[in-house]
Amino acid sequence: MSIDPTEKTGKAGSKSPVMDLPKEKRSYKFVLQEHIRGKYSHLDIRLEVNEHLIGFTLDDPGRIGTPLTFRNNAEFSSKHKVLCQLKSRQPKEWLTIEGEIDPGKVGATKHLPAKFKILDSGTYEMGTQKLNFLEVFLSGKTYKGRFVFKKLPRKPEYEKAGKIPFVWFAWKPIDQTPYILSSRSINKSFVPPKGRSAMNSDWEAKVPNELKWWEKNWEGSKALIILKEIRKMLLKRNILYGDNVAQETKKPKKLQHIPLSNEQIGIITRSSLDKKLFPTDIANLAKCSKESVIYWQRKIGMR
Repeated sequence: MSIDPTEKTGKAGSKSPVMDLPKEKRSYKFVLQEHIRGKYSHLDIRLEVNEHLIGFTLDDPGRIGTPLTFRNNAEFSSKHKVLCQLKSRQPKEWLTIEGEIDPGKVGATKHLPAKFKILDSGTYEMGTQKLNFLEVFLSGKTYKGRFVFKKLPRKPEYEKAGKIPFVWFAWKPIDQTPYILSSRSINKSFVPPKGRSAMNSDWEAKVPNELKWWEKNWEGSKALIILKEIRKMLLKRNILYGDNVAQETKKPKKLQHIPLSNEQIGIITRSSLDKKLFPTDIANLAKCSKESVIYWQRKIGMR
């Protein structure tokens, strides 16, 4: 995917806020607020970075009382990505803002008041940061785990976003493994800045001390070699597989030669009754390939 090189927010000439690096390894705060104006509302997620906030405006729920699309449910959230816009840097006071805002003031309209409602708050850890991608690990009361904000090609139905070729979307992925440990990241030779792991503390703990490249300040090709070793080790120990990452196996050449357990076939059969689930969704539930799902759906007459 191409990177949109025009992403400039904040002071003129400054880099994008998604590239702001926390100065030290400690807990940083986040807040998720519903911002209500008249009959309509949207979500604001704000992330503390050093002495300011970065964040996104999420086009969700739209109307007051409509169920949220941006949820802690990864299976739902990953299928219903939420259009969002990158915010300019903001003062830390916005972390705690709640209640009614008078007309004419920041957050309200000229004639209508606004209301802020805190839906969740807590701490977060920063993951991978790119101009077109931001990964965070939330530890809130409701929202927990890995969430991503990514620029994707704009579809025609998103006229609200204008005619720019790429727009931001937010969701909680089914795959909760840090991006830095993915085959995609390694194939792209991505390495985080010196001294940073781009993982949360839970995943850092899974890495043996002798392979913690970020603590040794290794970077470039040296860090990439270690990352490959870490991924290979975690796959071998089924640690990645246990966190919803499919093991790296070759795709079968023929659909009829795909062995599955009775338990997996049962999951495929039950899940296939839900018309909202795609083969990839069912494959994640049954921990098998998409080809396996299609084959067994045909075999039992459900395709």
